[in-house]
Amino acid sequence: MSDIHIMKCKICGDASKSLSKEQVLGKHFTNLYECQSCNFIFMDPIYWLDEAYQRPITALDLGYVERNLRSADFVEQLLAPLPPSLLFVDYGGGTGMFVRMMRDRGFRFHIVEPYTETTFANNCEANVDRFGRYGALTAIEVFEHLPNPIASFKEMLTFSSAILFTTELYPNSRPAFGTWWYSGLEHGQHVSFHSEKSLEALGRQFGLKYKRLSSNWHLIAPADHALMNSPTKWGVSKWRRRVTKLSHKVKFLFSKPKRRPSLLQEDYRLMRQAFRSGTPEHTHLDHIWEEG
Repeated sequence: MSDIHIMKCKICGDASKSLSKEQVLGKHFTNLYECQSCNFIFMDPIYWLDEAYQRPITALDLGYVERNLRSADFVEQLLAPLPPSLLFVDYGGGTGMFVRMMRDRGFRFHIVEPYTETTFANNCEANVDRFGRYGALTAIEVFEHLPNPIASFKEMLTFSSAILFTTELYPNSRPAFGTWWYSGLEHGQHVSFHSEKSLEALGRQFGLKYKRLSSNWHLIAPADHALMNSPTKWGVSKWRRRVTKLSHKVKFLFSKPKRRPSLLQEDYRLMRQAFRSGTPEHTHLDHIWEEG
């Protein structure tokens, strides 16, 4: 009797074959499947998430602060050409550290985070009814956590048609899954793993285009969205990347990059006034930007 099981792909709906059996959190066994069409890899069954998220930020996520710093640098460069009047939203924003960093850099970011206390982004809750649809949505290290990727992607699209996100793709060298650093078998929070083909298929279902911006940054958006014209670091030779990096360093030495004014003082003044008025819980930092 064959040990190969077939399941329907969660992205494109085609047949997915079992790759292996994996042990999660040292005690839960599950099957790993790969779609034969789009190469999306996913776990099934998934029954340990309550245990895995007892600590929303796993103790293994030692790069949390560094990732937010790097993400803020990258997104700032990407969004800089867009109109200052645009609002943006971070989906699955955790503690809100990235949102606070982007506001400190002059970008009006809001947050969607239903599970964790948004310590650094209080009073920045996203609300389409109040503010209209957002210029872009970021989702940093979210896609690999999604057990129902299509449903979650649909929810993202209710906020914006441009989805800018990070996730690591399964390497072409195809290492044994348990040896891949991104598998997350130790903490159990990673359950979905993409390929370029699966991300293309995801966008195609909603009439959107996919673009790989770097090794782990991706964009799914309408073909005519301004972000689709962003320069990409992917597919450029290592030598050219080094030359470009050196030229950027030289340029920085002779001309200080122009940054947007920080929103930190504006946000502080507004919240101080709200505390004095006794209404901090009902004050949104961007209330003056509401539609209508």
